[in-house]
Formats: sequence, structure tokens, C-alpha cells
Amino acid sequence: MYIFAKSGYRDATMKKIVALLLVMISMPVLASVKVSEVRYTVAPDTSRLVLDLSSSPSYKVFTLPNPTRVVIDLDNARLRSALPNVNFSGSPVQAVRSGIRHGRDLRLVLEVSGKVAIKSFVLQPASSNQAYRLVVDLQDGAAAPAAAP
Repeated sequence: MYIFAKSGYRDATMKKIVALLLVMISMPVLASVKVSEVRYTVAPDTSRLVLDLSSSPSYKVFTLPNPTRVVIDLDNARLRSALPNVNFSGSPVQAVRSGIRHGRDLRLVLEVSGKVAIKSFVLQPASSNQAYRLVVDLQDGAAAPAAAP
């Protein structure tokens, strides 16, 4: 039973409201940061993870103990493809996995063999054909320089 009489005006208004809600729901997906490439390099003193991104990211990098992990949370982000198979020999990283948190955020977890010092920063594109890059440097905790007092 309808409280208000059926009318073309009411039907048109409901269609507009539904369309507006669908657009609002899809906006986070449309505006999300795309991770197009993941690279990992090992140097004698530092291991480096580089993520190529479609836009400037909002992110957090932190460690968790027992077992030791480095966590990278990217707000409103998605991987364009599966994580590549990487040879981590000679580095503190043992494995990398990814997942979606809160339905929209990307979390990368690096399982590490022990304590590591981390440093992260974003590089802006130098030209129009380059991507934003999130760089995460990992240094073995035993080899990490002591913090200044």
C-alpha cells in the first residue's frame, strides 16, 4: 500500500536518487590508487621495495613483532595484477603477501627474518610518462646505524 499516490514525478525522483547513490558508492573505486608495478632490489647495505602508483598515495609503513613483519597500508588502493615472484635471497625479506582491508585499502605485508630499520618516501613523477613511486628501504636491524641521542 502506498502512502502517496503513484506518479511519474515520484518514480523519476526515485530513479535520480538511486543513480546518485550508485555514483557515490562507485567513487572510491574510480578514485583509487592503482599499483601498476612492484619491484624489489637487494644491495649490500639496503633492500628496496618500489611500488609504481597511478597517483600520490596516502600510506603508513610500520613494523609488527612475533613474527617480525613490515606492513605497508595504502589508503584506497588496488593492485593491478598479482604480486610478482621475487627472489629475496640475501635480504631480510622472506616473503610478501597482500590483502584488502576495510573493503578499499591495500595492505602489503613483508615477512622479515629479524629486526629491520625502515625508511619510506614518495617520488613524484619526473615526466608525464612516469608514475608516482612509493619507496620503502629496509636495513637489517643489526647493521642499522644507531639513532642520535
